[in-house]
Amino acid sequence: MIIVIYDEYPFFINTIVTKEVLHGVFPNTLTDTQKQYLQTIFNEVMFINNYWINIKETMYELCEKHKYTKIVAPRETDLLLAAELRDKYEIKGQTLKSAMCFRDKVLMKTILEKSNIRVPKFQLIKSHSDIDDYLKKTNNTYPVVIKPTRMSGARSVTIIKSYNEILEWLTKYDFNSNDWEIEEYISGDFFHVDGLIQDGNIIAIWASKYVTPIAEISYDKLDCDYIIPHDHILLKPLCLFAENVMKELQLYSQYKLRSAFHMELFYSNNKEIVFCEVASRVGGCKLHEGWYRAFDIDLYEQHINLSMDYEIKVKQPVRPKLLVGALRIPAKLGTIIRIPHVLSEDIKGIDGYLCYHSTGSSIVDLQTADGFSVNLIFSFVTGTDENELLTNLENFKKWFYDNTLIL
Repeated sequence: MIIVIYDEYPFFINTIVTKEVLHGVFPNTLTDTQKQYLQTIFNEVMFINNYWINIKETMYELCEKHKYTKIVAPRETDLLLAAELRDKYEIKGQTLKSAMCFRDKVLMKTILEKSNIRVPKFQLIKSHSDIDDYLKKTNNTYPVVIKPTRMSGARSVTIIKSYNEILEWLTKYDFNSNDWEIEEYISGDFFHVDGLIQDGNIIAIWASKYVTPIAEISYDKLDCDYIIPHDHILLKPLCLFAENVMKELQLYSQYKLRSAFHMELFYSNNKEIVFCEVASRVGGCKLHEGWYRAFDIDLYEQHINLSMDYEIKVKQPVRPKLLVGALRIPAKLGTIIRIPHVLSEDIKGIDGYLCYHSTGSSIVDLQTADGFSVNLIFSFVTGTDENELLTNLENFKKWFYDNTLIL
């Protein structure tokens, strides 16, 4: 008997093929159509109010009632709960110790630093004095980065350039709502490395590059990352670095992963690769679709298969069929006077254009209730090589900003 938990509509559900009994727990905010469809797939399905408040209690009640053989929990925010339940009820899958290594940013860097893998200078902070202590040890070197130890998607990440900004940060955040860390700011390019790992062995891996570092993204500096070409000078070094990270974290946790992974790395101005963070799940922003377009590998489908304990046969990609990037333009405060709802036929290399806001609507907050950035649009950007992809991106940017007005 398998249970699936997900805080939105589980779009991946059609990829699950099993003869085992399926249970599911999802938020009650799904549409009636979505609920009716899920009821045709699951033997038992629950739609709960206030998902984030009630999911833990609900899951403990279900685990007391049923003998589950697997817990499928693809979202990063559910990883620790799923692992905790596996440990308590002796369910096969990622342990809590392993999940912590891929969730807690201070823990993962502590492990890797001891293994001589380059990480930023960092420190857990639980008070103002901890910040002062870090600054003293690093000779008051700015910028620094303050971020939660267990959040995803760059939520609440702040780049701080002076002590006055430290004081300003202290007026906005507290040490009760989250665990925080302060770390060295690494100047340079930003990459992510993604792949699949089966029984501790990486079976598929590739790197992508961010056009703008995540923490610096804004309306004027759009959010875009793209799969790098097979002959990129950093592809092999980045992948080798990522393999070493995965090896060390698995050794520490004494658990061989069966999952996708998503790792973020810096390539500094000093020409060294520096670890940022890693998660034992699929990267967001439709990364799995980008991989499918480039390699015919759906990371989400295979991640679910691995969670179900299936053996998968995926070959290491040799080269992408097409360079593919995910493109998002964050919102800015104001009223939308005009915005293109349909892509111009003159714009090349842009696919799947979605505009999320209508003319006349007002944007009063740049973040959603759960802390993610509010975006104006989403699209894929493609190219046969890196120059073509970046040219297509620049042409799209000019067209979009020329035809958008927010006051």
